[in-house]
Amino acid sequence: MIATDRHIALLGSSSLTGRALIDNVEIGVILRDTRTVGRLVDHLHRLTGPEARYPRPG
Repeated sequence: MIATDRHIALLGSSSLTGRALIDNVEIGVILRDTRTVGRLVDHLHRLTGPEARYPRPG
C-alpha cells in the first residue's frame, strides 16, 4: 500500500524483485474514498508503530 495522504492510496500486489518486474502480472487499485483510505493508514500505523505488539516465539 502507498498512501500519499489520507485521501488517495494505491493498494496492490506488486513486488520489486526482478522476476516480478519482468514476468509476473501484478494488479493494483487506486482508492479515493477518504474514509477507507484513512482506515487503511490507521491500520498500517497500528501494525508498524512503537506500540505494536509482535508475537514472540515459544
